[in-house]
Amino acid sequence: MAKVLRFYKTPGLSPYVESETLQTLAKLSSIRIKALSTESCFYVETQETLTDKEILQIRWVLSPVLNPNQLTDVSRLPLNPEPNCLLIEIGPRSLKIL
Repeated sequence: MAKVLRFYKTPGLSPYVESETLQTLAKLSSIRIKALSTESCFYVETQETLTDKEILQIRWVLSPVLNPNQLTDVSRLPLNPEPNCLLIEIGPRSLKIL
């Protein structure tokens, strides 16, 4: 039976891309946007339970080279955002490797 593991990387975009996105959103929206937080989620589908060594290998592949602590097993985005916050999720996307 297939099992899906999730890994989260914060930030999801580079500082430059976050800045450009924030500027674009400011131009397109009448809402005053103060900050933008991003996160990428990696879905890893397996057919069997992975060993600790295999999970470490996947974490190594997905982790940023200069900051491996950016990859976590849980989302860093708030589940219940503050009243003045808006949480938008884009995705998930499917990728099948043959």
